[in-house]
Order: sequence, then structure tokens, then C-alpha cells
Amino acid sequence: MDILSCMDYFERSYQTLSKAIGLLSPLYNNLSIPLKPNFYYDLLAETIDTKQILKIKILCTECKAPSGAYVVTLRSCGGYDKKKELKKDFDARSCDRLFVQSPEFFYLIPSCEISSKRAITLSQFTHCKLIPG
Repeated sequence: MDILSCMDYFERSYQTLSKAIGLLSPLYNNLSIPLKPNFYYDLLAETIDTKQILKIKILCTECKAPSGAYVVTLRSCGGYDKKKELKKDFDARSCDRLFVQSPEFFYLIPSCEISSKRAITLSQFTHCKLIPG
């Protein structure tokens, strides 16, 4: 990954996190950003009624499947040496919700509804749409 594509990734991630905060703040009592970077979630949200703390993972996609539906990669990859690259499958227990931004919609998906470990197709989660992107 070159430096420009890396900067684009960080800029998109920042913008998606900002949009998530704006859209989710009316739905939750309080939102918090963890001080330490976390592999599993990006926001903490306190529910209004039960005062429960939910872990929310923030994702963004522009990738489409051949069917035309947007696809979100859940599997995380990282490392500096391709021979030692870390690939970690998604574990639904690692967070409570996924906030996903696509060019068309925003989604708030309960992680308990996700059985896939590597990627999901957003057309499966039309009931989780928030508003048009």
C-alpha cells in the first residue's frame, strides 16, 4: 500500500466515524471513542433505556459484488511483511453492532445476525438501513 492510498484509507475512516457519531447520537444516551486504538470496535454507545454499553465497529465500503450489491469485508488484515501478514476472521462476539457506510445507505447491523467470518452482502440487511448515504 503506498502512502497516498494509506492516507485515503485513514481519511475515509475518519469521515465514516464522524458520520456515525452524527447519525447515532440521537439513538443513544452517550457515545464514546476509546482512548486506545482497538481492533474490535471503534465506538462505545450507552443505550437510552437499559443503560447498557454497546461496542460498535465502524466500516465503509464502495465494493460491489457481480450482482450489484455492496459487499463489506469483515476480515481484518495487517502487518508490514506479506509473509507474516496477520489475517483475522470476524467474530460476532467482538462487537455488538456494525455501522456500515455504503455510497447509497448507512446500516446499523446487530453482530448477532452475522454468521459470515470474512464478508457480508448488504442486500441481506435491508432491514438495518438507517438513511440514504
